Amino acid sequence: MKKFGTLLLAFAGAFSIASANEEQENKYASDSFLYGELGTSIPTGQEGLLPVFGLGFRGQSGHNGFDVNAKGTVFGDLQTVKGSLSYLYYLKPNLQGQFYAGLGAGLKQTFDRTAIAQENQDRLTLSPELTFGKQYITNGGGRRFFQAQITPFEVTKANSDFKKEEIAFHEGLNHNWTPSVTVSYGWGF
Repeated sequence: MKKFGTLLLAFAGAFSIASANEEQENKYASDSFLYGELGTSIPTGQEGLLPVFGLGFRGQSGHNGFDVNAKGTVFGDLQTVKGSLSYLYYLKPNLQGQFYAGLGAGLKQTFDRTAIAQENQDRLTLSPELTFGKQYITNGGGRRFFQAQITPFEVTKANSDFKKEEIAFHEGLNHNWTPSVTVSYGWGF
């Protein structure tokens, strides 16, 4: 009878360990989703806030994740389209609610409709990006996040300089050391 009791306790202990491992696996489960994004930006070299609209795809496995997105801004005659790719690090992975930090790069194309006749008005910009945010799942099962994306500086080249064969690629580059910040809210679908 003692052997049966010992065997039963061993089985119960193994079952509880398996159950705890299953909960741990669920806590650190992989996740990926498409999302929409709405926010505001304080852009470099501009005054005032600009509305930002975006679409993206985000994936996560444990502490590591990635984010690929495209954002657009239209304000008067100024139009901007920006694509970004970022690595995300989740500080304490838990799909129910978690903070993250990221590092990535963005490529932005800016158009100014009032200056089409002037050269060097349409610009292609490359910039590093720092991302900080909180991602969570609502009671209804929807994925949401709040984040701040900081662009510490930008390197810009006018589109017309790409067409001139006598100008080397590194010539004609402009550096803007004024940071810009985009604060946004995203929802998965």
